[in-house]
Amino acid sequence: CRPLLGAEEGGGEAAGEAALSLLGDNTLSLATPAARSPALFTFDQVFSPRASQEEVFRQVQPLVQSVCDGYRVCVFSYGQTGSGKTHTMAGDVHSADGAGRGIIPRAVQELLRAARRLKGEGWAVQLTASFLEIYNEDLRDLCSPPAAHAPNKIKIYRNAQNNKVFLQGAGQFDVPVGDEKQEDREDEGYAVFQKLFDQAV
Repeated sequence: CRPLLGAEEGGGEAAGEAALSLLGDNTLSLATPAARSPALFTFDQVFSPRASQEEVFRQVQPLVQSVCDGYRVCVFSYGQTGSGKTHTMAGDVHSADGAGRGIIPRAVQELLRAARRLKGEGWAVQLTASFLEIYNEDLRDLCSPPAAHAPNKIKIYRNAQNNKVFLQGAGQFDVPVGDEKQEDREDEGYAVFQKLFDQAV
C-alpha cells in the first residue's frame, strides 16, 4: 500500500468514501454502492496504509536467507497503476535514514551482507543479477538502456527435463562483493543497484 497522494489527503476530486477497510492482519472489506453488504477478502497478510517499509520487508526477509541456502526466489508485485507497486518494491532509495527504501534495496543490502560474511569465512562468492519488469505484457530488461527495450526481445522458457524456468535475452551483470569489514554505504555492489534504480524508477 502506498502513502496517500496530495489530492487524496486534501479531500480533492480523488477523495471520497473509503471503499476498502482493513479487518485485522489478513482481511479486507470492500464496500460498493451496489452491494447490500461488503465483500470480504482474506490474504496471508494485509498491511495498512500506515505500515512502514520495514514492516513490509520483515515479511519477505526470510526469502533472502533462502537465496543464500541455494533456493530460487521471486517476489512478484502486481496491481493497477497507482496502487503502490513501485513504492513497495523500490520505495525511496535515496531516503537519508534508509526508512523509505522498499523491498528490493533492502533485500540487496541483506544479500550483500550475507555474501560479505560468507566471503570472510573463506567461501568463494559470486553474485549475478538481472533486473526485469513486465510492462503492458512485455518483458523489459531494466539493465539495458530504454531504447533497447524492444518488445519480445526476452523470452521465457521452461526446461522440460528439470522443470526450471529460464530467460533468453535478459541481461545479467556481476555484482561486486566487498569484504566483511565494509559498511553497507561503502558497498560497490549496492552502488550498482542504486544506479539501476535511478535509471529505472
